[in-house]
Amino acid sequence: MGSTGQEHELIESMPLLEWFANNYKKFGATLEIVTDKSQEGSQFVKGFGGIGGLRKVSLIM
Repeated sequence: MGSTGQEHELIESMPLLEWFANNYKKFGATLEIVTDKSQEGSQFVKGFGGIGGLRKVSLIM
C-alpha cells in the first residue's frame, strides 16, 4: 500500500533510461544521453547524480 492508503498494482517494470528512450517524443522532448567517460559527462554525474534536465520555454512578447 502507498502512503495515501491506496493499493497499487505493478503492471510493468523497466529501467528508467529505457522508459525515457521509449517515451520522450510523446512529451515533445528531446533526449540526449551523455557518457560519463567524457570530462563534461563525469562532471554532470558528480554534480547532478546522473539525471538532469533543462526546460526551454519560448515567450511571446
